[in-house]
Amino acid sequence: MQRLHFVYFFCKESDDHRNLHYPLRRQRQMCIRDRFEIELGLIEGTLEAKDVPSEWSRLMKKYLDIDMELLGKEKNIDGVTGNNYYKDGCMQDIHWSFMAIGYFPTYTLGAMYAAQFMNACQKDLGGEAAVDAMITEGKLDKILEWQREKIWQHGSIFETDELCKRASGSVLDSAHFRRHLESRYGH
Repeated sequence: MQRLHFVYFFCKESDDHRNLHYPLRRQRQMCIRDRFEIELGLIEGTLEAKDVPSEWSRLMKKYLDIDMELLGKEKNIDGVTGNNYYKDGCMQDIHWSFMAIGYFPTYTLGAMYAAQFMNACQKDLGGEAAVDAMITEGKLDKILEWQREKIWQHGSIFETDELCKRASGSVLDSAHFRRHLESRYGH
């Protein structure tokens, strides 16, 4: 399933807009930045785990002008007034509970690599229309073979930049991701 990621990511029929809003939504960007700053503080020893909720609140106020303490006192989804401070704040998702540190920026990086690899795959396999037809018809053999030859067979032999260069002709270039978003969602 993981190997099909860039195929799924670029299916035109999908109404899944996560690849647009996840990396680009202002609030999500700030949450990613908040998490990065907090994780860096924890790793460098400048922040104690017990101080994470207050640091989260400080950063949300600084970057988004959101008062987490007021937000935490609002009615929750069940209509119960209570302190949702941690649930709606620094512990709103599962990543930190299993020590997935540094995980959030990888969503955007994965989307950028997927766009660049898809672009290279399209060039090698007859163009965008040809690859779109393969995906639409469920004929993924050539696409999967391209991924196998250009990416998967190398495992961890090459550093990321080198693998990207070998597969696509250049190191990671955000222009591919931007073109994908513009073509899919307009300017």
